[in-house]
Amino acid sequence: MKTEYQNNIEAMMEAQTDKGLHKYGVTLEDNTTLTTEQRIEHFQEEAIDALFYGEHLKAALRNEGLTANDYQRAAMRTAPDSIGADEMLLNSFFGLQGELGELFDLYKKHRYQGHPLDPGAMKLELGDLLWYAAEMATALGFTLSEVMTANIEKLKARYPEGFDKARSIHREA
Repeated sequence: MKTEYQNNIEAMMEAQTDKGLHKYGVTLEDNTTLTTEQRIEHFQEEAIDALFYGEHLKAALRNEGLTANDYQRAAMRTAPDSIGADEMLLNSFFGLQGELGELFDLYKKHRYQGHPLDPGAMKLELGDLLWYAAEMATALGFTLSEVMTANIEKLKARYPEGFDKARSIHREA
């Protein structure tokens, strides 16, 4: 029986193979068209990815968690690299809508069809929503931290003493 760690390593290896197939059309080992310089560049990219992942592991062991910007950088490694900002923005709109629909469907099944509420499945869908939010922020040229900070500033201005029902009903902005 494989451990979660082994399954995660296999998933990462598969993702890297898929990334190489997407970028080069074949696995690196089978690619006979790359020059030595291109192979070195590929190795450098992979080494940087490994160092980045190692830093995340160290942070997780220290229970620091993942920062919003670290998440955004890690998530965008899996974004299509062949589309521009406009297409990325459109993809994020479609993706957010689709993932929100999946969350609604999970809750609908719980509420109206007798399914048990599945927080684990909802957590995965929330993660997908975050991925598309990160993609949208990237397409617009923002970090997630900038988006989060702007939102908190807006909320503080709207509700300086915390949520207020009257201010919510009669708000100007």
